Amino acid sequence: MKKNLSELDREYSENRKFQATADNLANGEFAVGDLNQSDRIVHLLQAWEIYLEENQMDIEKSVSEKIAECADLEELCDLLNSLSAQECDENDLSSLPTYGGDEPVNTSEIWSWDRDSLIIGDGNEYEIISREKYQELYG
Repeated sequence: MKKNLSELDREYSENRKFQATADNLANGEFAVGDLNQSDRIVHLLQAWEIYLEENQMDIEKSVSEKIAECADLEELCDLLNSLSAQECDENDLSSLPTYGGDEPVNTSEIWSWDRDSLIIGDGNEYEIISREKYQELYG
């Protein structure tokens, strides 16, 4: 059953069960013919904000905010591997957080570290390697 925007607006005001989404509005699932353009925009924005809130979407987080939220080396490595080439190019990844331990003598291709491990990579792919293994491979 389709609901018009005034019904949805009343539901939203009364009990916060407003379930409209931008897709619903874009697909013409609501009778909006009697609304002027600015009212349509307001309802579209309300629908989109509620959709994002209910789906706990964080589309506004920047890469630097995501990096700052990483609790440990594993989370940081996962995040780095999930970034697109464009995101890597657009963000300064040269000062990533570290999670304890001494700074390695040579930090070439080492992006971050903790007491026991290092994130190494070429800027396209990243992996975690133990400090001992790194020492064996690279001296």
